[in-house]
Amino acid sequence: MNDELSITPLPELPIGLTSCNAVCIKDRLYVVGGNSGKTSLKSAFVMDLSETVKKWTGIGDMPIALENAVAAVCHDGESQKIFCWEGDTSCLVIKLLHILIKS
Repeated sequence: MNDELSITPLPELPIGLTSCNAVCIKDRLYVVGGNSGKTSLKSAFVMDLSETVKKWTGIGDMPIALENAVAAVCHDGESQKIFCWEGDTSCLVIKLLHILIKS
C-alpha cells in the first residue's frame, strides 16, 4: 500500500470555532457545535468536497448547544445519521443529539 499524506487548505468557516465536531458522509464535511470563544454554539455547517469551488453552508441550528462533544456517523441502509454527545462530569449530565441528514 502506497498511501501518501496530502494536505489541501479549505475555506475558513463563517465563524471562528473551537471544540467543534467534524464528520464526513460521502463527499460532505459536516461541522457541528463548538465554542465561539464566548459561548457554546448550536450551529451546523456543511461543505461539499466534490464541488470545484468549496464553500461552507449553514444548515440550521441544533436544538441544543454542544462543545467538546463526540460525533459518530451511522447508516441504517436508507439514511445517514450523525450522533453527537457531550458529557458534563461535574453534574453527571449527558446530552445526546441525533441529526438526520437527508442526502
